[in-house]
Parts: sequence; C-alpha cells; structure tokens
Amino acid sequence: MYGGGAALNRVVANLIGDVTYSVWTHSSQPGSLVAVSIPALSPIHAAFGDALRELRTERGISQEGLALQAGLNRGYYSGVERGRRNVSLTNIAKLSAALDLPTSAIHARAEQIAARRPSKRSPAP
Repeated sequence: MYGGGAALNRVVANLIGDVTYSVWTHSSQPGSLVAVSIPALSPIHAAFGDALRELRTERGISQEGLALQAGLNRGYYSGVERGRRNVSLTNIAKLSAALDLPTSAIHARAEQIAARRPSKRSPAP
C-alpha cells in the first residue's frame, strides 16, 4: 500500500491536480478515515463557484440561507460553490435573484477570478 493516509493524499493530489474539497472515506485500517480529494468539473466551474461564494459572504448569507432563498437544496448549492455541479441557467437565475444581482454580475465576477488564476498550459518553447 502507500504507507498511510498522508502519503495516499499526496498521491491522489498528484494524480488529479487542483481540488475544491475533500470527502471522507473508510481506510484500510480499522477506525481511521482518509481524505480523498475530488476536483472541480473544470476551471470555469471552480471560478463560478468561487464567485458565488464571494458574493454570498459579502452579503453575510450562509450557504443554507442562500439555498433556501433560491429554492435549492443546500447540498446541491454546496456542490455548485465547489465547482462540482454543472448548474443550469434556471438555477443561475434563481441564485442571482436570491443575491439581488443580475446574472451578468455573477458571470463577470467568475471571469475576474478565472483571469487571476494561473493557466495550466505549458509555456511556449
């Protein structure tokens, strides 16, 4: 095996790259848990989720509160913020209404966040 939870986490992180959250699963050792990192669907999904998180926290709203205002499940909304959900246009409209913002403001924030992140592309020779 890999010799423990920390080593396994490093191997998983090296295999999948950027991650947005961890889930806990059972390990091969009784009574212990191992964090398994799961990546965002894409960089733009991660940036969109980060934009929603920033806008939500700027307004002092909890995930549960925003999800309730938007008529969405809190677990689903949590996945959107982590970039793990491919959010529909209908749900984007619900979230923008709950934040009292036009949808374009959410997209503009996501584009700003995406532009600040380093590109995964290799530099040209």
